[in-house]
Amino acid sequence: MALSPSVRRVLPIILTILVGLLIGLATRVLAPSQPIAIFVWAVVSMAATAAASVYCWRALDEVAREAHKTAWMWGGSFGMLAAFLALIAAKQHWPHLLEVGFGGARNPADLVEFGVMSVVLAQLAGYLIVWAGWWISRR
Repeated sequence: MALSPSVRRVLPIILTILVGLLIGLATRVLAPSQPIAIFVWAVVSMAATAAASVYCWRALDEVAREAHKTAWMWGGSFGMLAAFLALIAAKQHWPHLLEVGFGGARNPADLVEFGVMSVVLAQLAGYLIVWAGWWISRR
């Protein structure tokens, strides 16, 4: 069974994500508190993701590249703005929400992790919305 060109383009990214998740799970199970193991897992995962991204980027045509660049610029920017505004609103109007999310703990490291993940997820959501809109508007 031959794979379609679109499946062949995304297959390296999917495989990279699965391998990264498996390595991360193995690291968590086999060496849960070993900073060196976590660092090695992070470096290997980032290197594999970068290599797969370059491979997939080179396989794209100019139109698909432009869609991704536009989506990241506008979607990522507005997603970051949305995360920032949500943080301000939560801090001003619902400060208990930040405490409830961590079981009442006020560990600064947990709050920083929560903030970073919130911004990354908001940027990703904005990217996906603009990317889908870009393709819908051109069909």
